[in-house]
Amino acid sequence: QQCKILQKRRPTFGGIQEGVNRPASLAVHAGLRGLPRYRLRCLMTGAVPTSKRLFRQKRIESPTCPCCGLEEEDLEHILMRCPLHTEQRYKELTPEEWEALPPCLRLHGLVPNAVDPSWGMSSDDVADLAGKVQRTLLEVLEH
Repeated sequence: QQCKILQKRRPTFGGIQEGVNRPASLAVHAGLRGLPRYRLRCLMTGAVPTSKRLFRQKRIESPTCPCCGLEEEDLEHILMRCPLHTEQRYKELTPEEWEALPPCLRLHGLVPNAVDPSWGMSSDDVADLAGKVQRTLLEVLEH
């Protein structure tokens, strides 16, 4: 029930209506320490300090992306559209694979309980995919 409400309120969590696969989602988190662990936790909870968020809090003067200057920097811009992060985004997955992921995995590193059967993946494969995505997300945020 909570996942359905969250997905409705925050579309970037799309795909978790049936819940989150905790073991797959937390596999990388367990091996991290310090700032990378904090960044992954921020990603998973939707609390990344983007320019748009910091501007709303009156902590910076502009919501524009400091990397490209093309549009407001929100989570989707950083992880999906910012041209300066393209290389990191597609290091482990092709653009087609990246786009096929559900928003909850692509934007938060959260693996949905209901994995699309067309992926044809075992639970180990799903955990490996989650690891690739989470490493990619962290690399983009660190850039």
